[in-house]
Amino acid sequence: MQTDSSVVADGAATEHSAAARAGGPPPSRRIVLIEDDAFVGAAVGHCLRQQGHRLVYFTAASSGREWIAGNGCDLVITDIPMPGSDGLELIQWLRRDHPQVEIIAILGTDLGGNSHLRAALLLGATRILQKPFELAALAELVDQVTRRESAP
Repeated sequence: MQTDSSVVADGAATEHSAAARAGGPPPSRRIVLIEDDAFVGAAVGHCLRQQGHRLVYFTAASSGREWIAGNGCDLVITDIPMPGSDGLELIQWLRRDHPQVEIIAILGTDLGGNSHLRAALLLGATRILQKPFELAALAELVDQVTRRESAP
């Protein structure tokens, strides 16, 4: 069920319980994905859930921001250009109000490209990834960022 600017999927408690019952490790980190392209969002969400991550997906930065403010998270993966509030504004807000959150910024090559990606880094994104990308590359980036986060 997808509605405009709303949570598309989670079930963190259910996923955690299912993993524990199956004898597997619990999901690693709580990830918020903000991506206005439903195809990209679904593919990324499926990939990261397959790896055991708990994921909440939003189609708009404003909805993701509201959810993060009330629930917190470990990692945000955000697209940069989106209708309304964009990913750059979200990165600024995260760095100001939630500085511990890791951020992966993603952007298509035809929409501002390198200047937007550089801006994301300057504003505080932990890592950047340019579209199109292989899901395996994103999964590896998530692993790197979450390992860094859990290091002493």
